[in-house]
Amino acid sequence: GYVTTFDVVQKLKEEHKEHNIALVMLSKTPHQVYHANTGDFFIHPSMCFGKWPVLIEKYKYGLTQDISFKLLYYLKKAINLYKNRNYEEAFLLFKNIIKRYHKYSDISKSEYLESNMYLGKIVLRDKTKTIEDATKYFYPVLKEGSVYQKEQVYFELATKYRLDKIPLKAIILYETCLLMVPSDTYVMTDLANMYLSRNSLEEASKYFQKILKVAFNMKGKLKRQIALNTAYIGLARIAVKKDNKKEALRYLEQVNPTTISDY
Repeated sequence: GYVTTFDVVQKLKEEHKEHNIALVMLSKTPHQVYHANTGDFFIHPSMCFGKWPVLIEKYKYGLTQDISFKLLYYLKKAINLYKNRNYEEAFLLFKNIIKRYHKYSDISKSEYLESNMYLGKIVLRDKTKTIEDATKYFYPVLKEGSVYQKEQVYFELATKYRLDKIPLKAIILYETCLLMVPSDTYVMTDLANMYLSRNSLEEASKYFQKILKVAFNMKGKLKRQIALNTAYIGLARIAVKKDNKKEALRYLEQVNPTTISDY
């Protein structure tokens, strides 16, 4: 009644025939032997690669320790899919991480919370879903997550409210982010631009000045320059609104166009 490694390998072979998962070619001959059906040629799961999301979604909880090591790469792969805007496949991976967290012991609490956070982000990017739909994923993060994870949730919600043109809620959440992570220049940028669009020039200037202060202490050269450019361009826009062309030019002269968006 037990499932052995050989049973798992047999399933992998079946999936290979359906082109769902590739088998590592150890050499030309054994791969040909396998396809020639001259006898069973067993390959351990650790020597396989391919469409693991398809495989694990198909077998749900049936695959355990023989391939659990693959899940060590699950979160990283899911996040990369998310960054590449492959939301559908990323969603499946994050959901599987959560399922395994509840079923087995090979997923850490941090990975579980990180997965919930990204699931909420994906839901917010679906125009057919609401903030309430995302909240069920964000709730565990806000309850047990790290300061960084909680701040990311508030940032996502603030951005959603900003895009939905509900500025007061957005501002409150952005300011909550800064209480948690005072040096987050992305939050400062959104706040500054929101105030600028509302012609609250003093408030906008305050946040652009804060970006400058934080940027000078950044270690990464490119990241520092991008933050500086954001602040200088923002302050120049404020100067233009005040009809102070000389001051606007002074700020623009300090911009170093290191990224395409700066040109």
